[in-house]
Order: sequence, then structure tokens, then C-alpha cells
Amino acid sequence: MVEGNRLKKLLYSFLEVIDIRRFFKRQSDDIFIMKLKIVHLLEYNQYLRKSYFDIISTLSWVEVVKDRGASFNSIRNIFLHCVAVFDYANQLLREDGAQFPQINYAAYDNVEKIRQYMEHVEEDFCEYLHHLTSHELTRQVTRRYRDGRIISSTVEDNLFHFILEETHHRGEFIALLWQLDIKPPHLGWIQYLQQISQ
Repeated sequence: MVEGNRLKKLLYSFLEVIDIRRFFKRQSDDIFIMKLKIVHLLEYNQYLRKSYFDIISTLSWVEVVKDRGASFNSIRNIFLHCVAVFDYANQLLREDGAQFPQINYAAYDNVEKIRQYMEHVEEDFCEYLHHLTSHELTRQVTRRYRDGRIISSTVEDNLFHFILEETHHRGEFIALLWQLDIKPPHLGWIQYLQQISQ
């Protein structure tokens, strides 16, 4: 697993190399601050992803793969889809027009394989974020959908899309865990900020 505070360190590294007061005097301040917020939200996303994975890894494999009539049927498939979203981000933000990865869910027949995929994707994504610039946030990216639609949007908008996509599916995890009489390991944004500030 990628270190839980890897993105946090990355965020702070941005602050160490600039005089923050000078940034507030420049027109590009809004973009810079947005960059920091995005990195912070991605760190929060990663924290929750690991928390939910830890809970999933305690379940019996029968419960993990059981068809629950959810968006991607099983807990395993929903989780793999969430990881695949960031796998897609890794490809799309490096190669305009990349296609969403096709996941062979059945090939992930134990939690260790899921963990390995998650760690691989997170490593790649952290590498991309390490080189993220304010200019990169405004770059246009072309997404080609399976139905033939082509939509161009900024890197910034795509990053927010990926964050929100996982948030939507996290709601499914919460509901499915409740059905199993398991308390979801959720932590709200404000609580998370308080926790990392201590």
C-alpha cells in the first residue's frame, strides 16, 4: 500500500518551496490554491479507499463476491471499478483519448490481487501528481465515450470527476456494509482535516 501520508507530504512540499504570501498577490493564486485543494482531496480519497479496503479484506470471500444487485454487482467489482477509475485517470491524463480499462473481475480471485492492483495504480497516480503544475490543470483533455461521444474538458475538471465518481460508489459501500451489520469506516471531510492536523 502506498504510504497513507504520501500525498500529504507532496502537498506540504509545494508549500515549502514558495513564499505563500507572494502567491496571494498574483492572479494565478486561484489556480495554485485549486491545485493544493485537489491534492488534498485526492489524499482524502486515498485514505478512505484504504479504510474501505481494510474492511473488505476482513469479509469472507463469499461475501466479497456475492451479487448484491448493485452498480457492479459485488463488493469486489465495485471496489475494482473505483480503482480502475484512477487507472483510467493515469492513462487519460498522459495520453489524450485513452480508453477506460477493461477489467476481468473474475481474475481477481483474492484480496491480495485487489491490493496489488490498488497499490500499482496509486503509485502511478502519485507519480503523475508529483509533476502536476498549474498549467497542467488548465490543459484540455479529450475523452472518448463508448457511445461515440467526444468531450473535451480541463485536467482540473477531470480530477474532480474522478474524485466524485469514487465518492458516489462509496455511498454504495456504506449501504452494503450496513446490510451486513458492519459499521462503515467512513470519516467526513471536516473530521479528516481535524485528524491530520493533530
